Amino acid sequence: ARSGLTSLTTLYLWQNELTPACQQRLEQTLTNNHSLQVLELGRNSIGDVVLEVIARSGLTSLTTLYLWQNEL
Repeated sequence: ARSGLTSLTTLYLWQNELTPACQQRLEQTLTNNHSLQVLELGRNSIGDVVLEVIARSGLTSLTTLYLWQNEL
C-alpha cells in the first residue's frame, strides 16, 4: 500500500514503541515524501536497520533527525 503522507514537513514518532519490524512501512512513508525536514524517532527500539532505511529513502530535504534513546 502506498503511503498518502507525501507532503509532511515534520514527523514526530517519539516513544511509539517502533522496532525494526516497522521498517517496511517507515520506508514507504519516507520514500514517498519529498518535503520532510524534521524526523523525530527518539525513545524507540528501531535499531540500525532503520538507519539504512533513512539512507536509502533519498530524503534530500531532511535537516533534522532525532535518534536519541534508541537501540543503535
